[in-house]
This record gives sequence, structure tokens and C-alpha cells, in this order.
Amino acid sequence: MKSRVFSLVLSGEQRSRDEKSLNSFLRQVEVKKIFASVVDERLPLWSILIFYEGEAGGGRRSEGKTEPAEEIILTAEEQQLYEKLREWRWEKAKEENVPGYIIARNVSLKLLAKSEIDTEEDLLTIRGIGPGLAGKYGADILEVLKQFRGCNDAACRENIPVPA
Repeated sequence: MKSRVFSLVLSGEQRSRDEKSLNSFLRQVEVKKIFASVVDERLPLWSILIFYEGEAGGGRRSEGKTEPAEEIILTAEEQQLYEKLREWRWEKAKEENVPGYIIARNVSLKLLAKSEIDTEEDLLTIRGIGPGLAGKYGADILEVLKQFRGCNDAACRENIPVPA
């Protein structure tokens, strides 16, 4: 059994980011136990300890085991974002002369399209994205997400440049 600690600020902009990060993590794992407590009554801050099984944020599969096929249903808007992320991955793979799955797996891109990731730290909550990938490609991924979410219509989204 694995464990992870989250801090959850209960006020301000940080609350939204903390909740997104926690919820994204919880969608990717099988929770066994959760312990939560107030860190300091004067500060609106909770500490949450989660014991879980499964892979989360950059976990590695055991050799010889295959990952079960997973169906991730995307809305039309999420599908558009997924395609933009695939386009970015294709450009990056071509630039580095490696297969696309070396940059990021499809399941990771789909989870990114469904998420509300805002920071490189948030990227670590996505299955298949570890510190190395987040460090190397995090800024590019966040730029694709930011530009896509900043567009309000399909025509704008089709013309988003892919970071090099």
C-alpha cells in the first residue's frame, strides 16, 4: 500500500488548486484509507493522508504486466483538447526523433484533457506523468492547456499554435 499527503487550504485561490489536485489524484487510485486533520486552527489548512493502491502520477508498471484497456469518455470539447495535445506530442516526437509514446501515452493525454491542471505540480497527479516528464515538457503542456482554455470558439481552438 502506498501513501501520499495533501495540504488543503480552505480559502482563497489556493483552495481551488488544492481541490483540483486532490480530486484528480483520487480519480486515478483505489483509496484504502484517508486521515484528515486541521494543521493549525488559526490557519484554514487541512492535512490529508491517503493510503491507496494503484498507480498515480508517474508510477511505473511492473515488467511483463500489461495495463488493462481503459475507456476514457471525452466530451466534444475534451476531444478537441486531446487532439491538440496529440498534435503537440507528434511535433515534439518528430523534433526529438522518438516515438510519440515516449513523450506521453494516449491515456495521459486523455486524462489531461479531462482535468483542470494549472501548474507543473498538478501535472504530477496525472497517471503516466512523473517528475521527469513534468520537468521536461510541463511548460509546453501547460501552454497548450492555457491557450485552448483561453479560446471561446472552435475556430480559435483550431488555430492554436503548438509549442516547439
